[in-house]
Amino acid sequence: MNTLENKILQKIEDYLPQIVLVVVTLIGFFIRFQLRTIVSGDAHMCLMPWYEAIAENGLYEQVGDYGLLYQFMIWIMTRFYWVPSLSAIKILSCIFDYVVATAAALIVYKVKEQDKLWSSVLAYSIVLLCPTVFIDSSAWAQCDAIFTGFALLGVYCLLKDKYNWALIALGMSFSFKLHAVFILPFFLFYYFAKRRFSILRFLIVPATVVVTSLPLLFWGRNPFETFTIYAKQTSSYPSMSNGYPSIWLLMFTEGNVAQYDYMAPIAILITVCVLAFFMVTWIKNKYVVSGKNFVIMAFLLTYSCVFFLPAMHGRYAYLYEICAIILAVLIPKTIPLATLLIATSCCTYASYLFYTPTNYVSLAWINLFVYLLYIVILRKELKKEEIS
Repeated sequence: MNTLENKILQKIEDYLPQIVLVVVTLIGFFIRFQLRTIVSGDAHMCLMPWYEAIAENGLYEQVGDYGLLYQFMIWIMTRFYWVPSLSAIKILSCIFDYVVATAAALIVYKVKEQDKLWSSVLAYSIVLLCPTVFIDSSAWAQCDAIFTGFALLGVYCLLKDKYNWALIALGMSFSFKLHAVFILPFFLFYYFAKRRFSILRFLIVPATVVVTSLPLLFWGRNPFETFTIYAKQTSSYPSMSNGYPSIWLLMFTEGNVAQYDYMAPIAILITVCVLAFFMVTWIKNKYVVSGKNFVIMAFLLTYSCVFFLPAMHGRYAYLYEICAIILAVLIPKTIPLATLLIATSCCTYASYLFYTPTNYVSLAWINLFVYLLYIVILRKELKKEEIS
């Protein structure tokens, strides 16, 4: 081997993590580009008509059921009039795929004690190339990456004790989607367990929602309108399950609305009880709320919300699946469970997007098995750092 060749190989070795990041980033872009022409039912019936309505009429009236900030971002995309509506919607979501992957990498880098750089590169790569991530944005044209990106940045800021920034990030997440409520229990648990800031600081969250809605004053809109939009969303899908293999599918058939009126409040109460059980147990046992435990707690609370709440859609697993990927990097023995979670979601995605026959009851049983196994495995992990 000559000297020049040796120097080149040495440089490649020195910058191998950065090279991997660039290659994965480009592969992620290529995959998303290949899926750009897929028109999902949501895109055809809702997202594209909403986009055209905003392009033609501005934001004088409510369009669709998303928050004001997302509508404003769509209006910005309409200014690039040469970009087709479907492409513009997908571009906005795909940008945040990279935000989600970066946030996951930052959390791993902060938590991991050894081999931090390669572990964070691995987290970034897995998230960016995860099928549910790129299908959600580049095939389905949904924006779950946006609220998830801000939610994870909020978790990262909590890890760094940047409480104001964490709550601002949570508020940004809420500004885009009501689904940010899935991470809210963890923020509340952190408040009770750590007692690092006043509960009044949670006012930063609605304040952020209002401030991010201020640009719509130009069209005469009320910056508080996002809250009324979300209030209407809570009753938009009156079914115990809407494409997500929750525990309620073991009792009621998919799309069955007959029991919703009396069962939904019970399901919400059960969810609150499950969340409270976890929180009280962790506080009583004095588990450390930092490092790896931090991610475990955020994951279990988020997973429990989606698993027990009524009217959940398949895509609502998005946030806790990203947390599962982070956990898989931190705790390799959870890799099979994370794989099962993502495979389950792939089945629900395929059912909607490609009309693949799917047995949702079987998926619900699998989901229950995975949920319980996670509790068993992660309880042992939590106890390893129990305060004496």
